[in-house]
Amino acid sequence: MNGNQGRRAGNSGSIRLLNIFVSCLLFTFLFCISSQAWAQDVIRFGASLSLTGKMSTEGRRVRDGYDYYVKHINEKGGMPIKGKNYKVEIVYYDDESDPNTATRLTEKLIVEDKVDFLLGPYSSTCTMPASTVAEKYKMPMVAAHAASTPIFERGYKYLFVTLSSLDQYFGNILKMAAELTPRPETVALINENALAPQVSVDAAEAEANDWVSKSCTNRNTPRGPRTFLDAG
Repeated sequence: MNGNQGRRAGNSGSIRLLNIFVSCLLFTFLFCISSQAWAQDVIRFGASLSLTGKMSTEGRRVRDGYDYYVKHINEKGGMPIKGKNYKVEIVYYDDESDPNTATRLTEKLIVEDKVDFLLGPYSSTCTMPASTVAEKYKMPMVAAHAASTPIFERGYKYLFVTLSSLDQYFGNILKMAAELTPRPETVALINENALAPQVSVDAAEAEANDWVSKSCTNRNTPRGPRTFLDAG
C-alpha cells in the first residue's frame, strides 16, 4: 500500500466512524432531546477530555475531531431533527487525564452547565466512572473513545458506543500468527496496568491459548515508558 492509498484508507475509516457517531447521536436525539434545546434551536454537548496529563495527545485529537464535527454540521445549517435544524455547541473541560476529575466534571456539565447530551471522555479509565454519573442523571452519553468490555456489561440505558469492544481486537492477529510456518509455539503479552490494556490482554491470552502449542506468558507492568522498556 502506497502513501496515498494509506491516507485514503485512513480517511475512509474516519468517515465511517463519523457516520456511526452521528447516527448514534441522531438516534439518541429523536428520543431524548430536551425542551431547552427545542426552545433555543441549539444542542449543547458537554465533554470532559484529557487536554493535559498523560493522555493529552490523544485527548486533544479527540477535541479536534469534535470541533471538526461542529464546524461541518453548523456550516450546513445545523443538525436536521424532525423537520427543524439545530446548531451544535460543545462545552469542554480538561479532566487532566484523571478519572476522578472526569467524574466530577461530568456531573458539573449536567448539573451546572445543563448540557443536553454528553460526549464521553478519552480512555476506558475515565469513561467507566464518568458514565456512571451520566446514568445516575439519565443523561445520554456517547462513548466514542472507550472500548473496554466491562463498561458495557453493566446494563446502562443511557450509554451508547461507536467502537467494537477490546475483547475482539487481537483475534485475527493471533489467528494469522498461528497460520505461519513454522507455527509459533509461545506468545508473550505485555500490558500497562490500566483498564483498557488489561481487558485487551486478558482476551488475547484466552484466545492465544487456543492457537499456540506450548505456552502463553502475560506480564503486567506499571504505567510509564521506562517500566515498559524494562518489562522484557
